Amino acid sequence: MKVAIVHPSLAIKGGAENIVIWLARGLRKRGHSVTVFTTEYNGALWSGEYTEDLEVVLFDAPRRVMNSAWLGLRRVGRVLRKKLAGFDVVNCHNWPSNLWVASARRTWRGFPRTVWCCHEPNRQIHWERTNRHLLEYANRAQDSPYNAHLVEDVARERMSAIGSERRRRRNARAVRWDRASVRKMDTVLVNSRFSRENFEGVYGVSPSVCYLGIPLADKEAQPTKGGYFCVVSALTRKKNVHNVVEAMHILVNEWKLEGLNLRIVGDGPERGVIEDLVAKHGLRRRIEVLGSCSDGELRSLYERARLTVYVPIDEPFGLVPLESMALGTPVISSDHGGPVDTVVHKETGLHVDCSDPRAIAAAVKSLYYDEARIREMGSAGARRVRENFTLESFVDRFETMALGIPRELQARGKGQGPQNELRRLNLGCGRDIREGYVNLDRLKLPGVDLVHDLGQFPYPFAENCFDEIAARDILEHLGDTVRVMEELWRILKPGGILRVRVPHARSMNFLHDPTHVSAFTEETFHYFTPPDPSRTLSKYAYYSAARFEILDLRTEYSALTFLGSMRLSKFLFGREVRLDYGNVHGVLKKVVP
Repeated sequence: MKVAIVHPSLAIKGGAENIVIWLARGLRKRGHSVTVFTTEYNGALWSGEYTEDLEVVLFDAPRRVMNSAWLGLRRVGRVLRKKLAGFDVVNCHNWPSNLWVASARRTWRGFPRTVWCCHEPNRQIHWERTNRHLLEYANRAQDSPYNAHLVEDVARERMSAIGSERRRRRNARAVRWDRASVRKMDTVLVNSRFSRENFEGVYGVSPSVCYLGIPLADKEAQPTKGGYFCVVSALTRKKNVHNVVEAMHILVNEWKLEGLNLRIVGDGPERGVIEDLVAKHGLRRRIEVLGSCSDGELRSLYERARLTVYVPIDEPFGLVPLESMALGTPVISSDHGGPVDTVVHKETGLHVDCSDPRAIAAAVKSLYYDEARIREMGSAGARRVRENFTLESFVDRFETMALGIPRELQARGKGQGPQNELRRLNLGCGRDIREGYVNLDRLKLPGVDLVHDLGQFPYPFAENCFDEIAARDILEHLGDTVRVMEELWRILKPGGILRVRVPHARSMNFLHDPTHVSAFTEETFHYFTPPDPSRTLSKYAYYSAARFEILDLRTEYSALTFLGSMRLSKFLFGREVRLDYGNVHGVLKKVVP
């Protein structure tokens, strides 16, 4: 399939940006044609294996035209409408890409199938719903010596939402547009149960959960653990690294524990505040704030860490727990949000109240010195990631939910499934259920494997998917013969076989059935062969990209109707009968020009 991925910016490397790049690579490895549309792109942020041959199209997305946000949105919609023509699926990600795509689709009935991967509703305009735990913790902070950073964050969010009359009008308009964009989406996917609850609360629509996944390294993780635990996070208030430093203060200065060291990887606006907090508690010899690091350095840090602590507030998913568990390092995570779906309490790590530094300290103390539990939880975490949260499993889920490709038909990468198994499709099977075929029909009859209306394009299969397609008594029921043949050509492998049976256009069988809408003769199929001047329709084959070699093509005849005026039949058979056209049978092989 031709897939367009729309994301606001790829000039920074965050979780959502990683997912866009990884998804594009995973889909390309399975034979899909993928183009990424964005306003900014810095390919140097990712290794060459992910960006090599990646097609990225940059476009201008002005916020305003003639000082009007509405005109700016309409202009982006017009630009994207032209660029997205010809794609099978459009997949938008972070806000405001959903507004852009909805604007592009506004009046175009032929717009491609649209899928929104909503990593989280926009926090600026839906802050009370998306930050519900933050609000709760900030209210409790009145009676606590901790969480001043959360109180500051709530004050900033509240001021941003209700600061001035102009800002309130602007936010109200953004909320209307955001909610209206959902009506333009064919499918909405979210990354966790927590995100689904938020989405339902904001939009009143229940999306499907499509868990994310990460690419795994080729070599196994090293089992040797060092004398530290780690935090990997952007240094912002909601990431809550402040409370990990407070927990370290409790562990070292109050509980007097030895051998504890903390390494913090990440950067952000709160880095100075966190470094000041480290100095305030006299922990500079125990805590290192390393800033950003390369992928290789980060892998080494995870491998040697005894634990990873990841305690953000209202985190929609979080890739850090997966990266840590994949390398055999247990995770202490927040007891709410996306990490609850990935970290299994007391099996691959521990859940804690992230607003309570003493609870974080107690969890670290319970695991840090216990070698056996670290090994047990580390092994369980690595196994959980391999079974549920790899990039391959994420692409599996995306192909099923977003592209409509059944699991058994997904063209996985090397080592991920049977590559030599013959794949065959029984198109419009009805009650003719065939073993060894994917039986497709528009009704869920007994034995039907996949339900799809063949009048809806594209068909839910990747390119070059099938070795053989059986189209028996179905093509005459479909209106757009050229588009149907092009779809069958697309999903057949090079050299794949299409077996066709249709009633001849002059047969009574074709004429008496009111559901027959397309007529066929033997000559019809020459429209889809390489140009041949000796054939009437073959001369016009340039109107279609589908090309087949005809291996067998014949018309059968049958005696069906008695007539009183056919002397030849009376002379030959001793009775008056009509020799009637029957069915056209064809065997066609896909040809790649």
